[in-house]
Amino acid sequence: MFARISRCWSQTSFFAFSIGMLFMIFSSTVSAQQGWDKRTLVTLSGPFEIPGISAQVLPAGTYVFRLNGSVADRHIVQILNSDESRLIANILAIPNYRLRATDTTVMTFSERRAGQPQAIRAWFYPGDNFGQEFVYPKKVAVELAKVANVPVLYIPEEVAPNIVAPAPTPTAPPVIALRQAPIAAVTPAGEDIAVARVVEPPPVQIAAVQTPAEVQTTVLPKTAGSLPLVFLMGLFCLGVAAEGPLGRGRRLVGFNDLEIGIGRTLAVLVVGLLALLAYGLIDELLSGLPVPVIKGADGIRAAGIAGLTVMPLIGIPLSVLARWYPNGPPWLSRIDIPILFVVWAVATMAIMS
Repeated sequence: MFARISRCWSQTSFFAFSIGMLFMIFSSTVSAQQGWDKRTLVTLSGPFEIPGISAQVLPAGTYVFRLNGSVADRHIVQILNSDESRLIANILAIPNYRLRATDTTVMTFSERRAGQPQAIRAWFYPGDNFGQEFVYPKKVAVELAKVANVPVLYIPEEVAPNIVAPAPTPTAPPVIALRQAPIAAVTPAGEDIAVARVVEPPPVQIAAVQTPAEVQTTVLPKTAGSLPLVFLMGLFCLGVAAEGPLGRGRRLVGFNDLEIGIGRTLAVLVVGLLALLAYGLIDELLSGLPVPVIKGADGIRAAGIAGLTVMPLIGIPLSVLARWYPNGPPWLSRIDIPILFVVWAVATMAIMS
């Protein structure tokens, strides 16, 4: 019996090869996206203030500025130390075409009170003709607007702790909180005004040429960017399954339902484990990548969890029941493989949500 069962999942090695290929495809996607985060080394000759819970001042030194996730009109700029071992701040920034590029990578407010450090107003990535204007907590923004005599963008004070909270990925809670925070602008007189009176958004066609990764976020609905990648990944895995150990039991003649069930259970457990191992290998590469790529990796993880939990408990029993059901219609025994596909796909999407 064990020899017969082993034949039902002998093609698991084919799964391992396929998961490896999926990992290689994902790795190439990661490599292609490395320039998307606009990572820049910025050397400050003196102390500078950046958005924070209160007055957050960076001492003179070298820092890394990079994007961590993007939507059409809001970016998260991460500031890290020079070797990127410590996250200093997650700063909400708005692309503003009214801020023209200069020969430096940062723009400061022109005026500050005596003895106070300069405050960074915007960051310019080399080659961009617009600035990422920083959004300050309201209390600091009111002070900056009054002293510098220009409107300053602000977020509510209660959102400010997210600026210094750990946020390794674009889907981390602090990043989501910053993206969803209400934004306004305050004038030198202390009056609130609409952001549109301060910010000129980038033209869509220029954004599409400069950053292909942003085109997905700008053109597609907010939730559509990751679904095609997850859908294709799911079709890939399930298609491999149809040719691998899951389909094997139906094509081999002379196997009883118990042997097929045990063989398929072993197969889904091995595939689930391989998917989680693949996710573990790529997890460290995800920081700073676009949301669709993060969602694709989350799909691999969710498929692995589903393979180790939902499939042995629900998917396999349902497929065996479809084959075994006495006096059932002829078509019932032929949908055992589609049942596996549907259960695995639904479980994967449920885990991701």
